[in-house]
Amino acid sequence: MIDFDKYTLGELAKIEELTGLSIPDLMRPGAPQMKKTAAVCFVEAKRQGLNHTWASILNWSPTQVNEFLREAKADDGDEPAEDEPDPKASSAKSKRKTSRSSSSRSGSNPRSTGG
Repeated sequence: MIDFDKYTLGELAKIEELTGLSIPDLMRPGAPQMKKTAAVCFVEAKRQGLNHTWASILNWSPTQVNEFLREAKADDGDEPAEDEPDPKASSAKSKRKTSRSSSSRSGSNPRSTGG
């Protein structure tokens, strides 16, 4: 489920514009999930300063979308990314930041600024 509370009114308006549906309509069962997910990815990318177009996001695979949203959620502090230690699992160990390595996959890279 997408946490719409974290977005600004402008970002929510953009999601509505891109999907052609109101936020309440997007929350209803049976709402078009792929268009909603693509719109959220677009807004997240803009929020992070990434230069993806609507067309480029529509070309992402489900795997790329899931990875992008998982990393966006981790960037919000909601859950650790794959290459970062989980502070809940090992609170005694010192926290250290590791740089994310780019994974090789076909198609556009959702974490890159081009698109």
